[in-house]
Amino acid sequence: MRRSLTNSNAHFRKASAKLPMGVSSNFRFWGEEKTLYVDHGRGAHLWDIDGNKYIDYRLAYGPNILGYADPRVDEAAREGIAVGGVFALSTELEYDVACRISKMVPAAEMVRFSNSGTEAVMAAMRLARAFTGKDSHVIVEGGYHGIYDSVLWY
Repeated sequence: MRRSLTNSNAHFRKASAKLPMGVSSNFRFWGEEKTLYVDHGRGAHLWDIDGNKYIDYRLAYGPNILGYADPRVDEAAREGIAVGGVFALSTELEYDVACRISKMVPAAEMVRFSNSGTEAVMAAMRLARAFTGKDSHVIVEGGYHGIYDSVLWY
């Protein structure tokens, strides 16, 4: 049975007027008649705006290891919102989480948090350059290393 992308294709045409290639990241563009738009997710599954169900092997490029709409994660997010969400200053919770990570990963004596995977890769590359004294690096073709010039593979 062939899946319908009628709503996704219509949305693509509309979105292309405001977003390059109809998306906010090149990694989300799958082609003019193939780009999907998500309606919702639960567990390891996504549903597009046409009602098609997919297994999401990407899980948001990695951070959704427990899947979408996990009740434990959702409750923790609600608790975070109740205290004000994300701040431009540090909190005591950062230290508590860093201690827990160091306990789980003994080689992680110190921990640095970031706002995105791209920012984390940038910080890791800066640290590697400072430690090694080298300015070159390797990327994996087809891999996602963040969305900035030094690590894009295409």
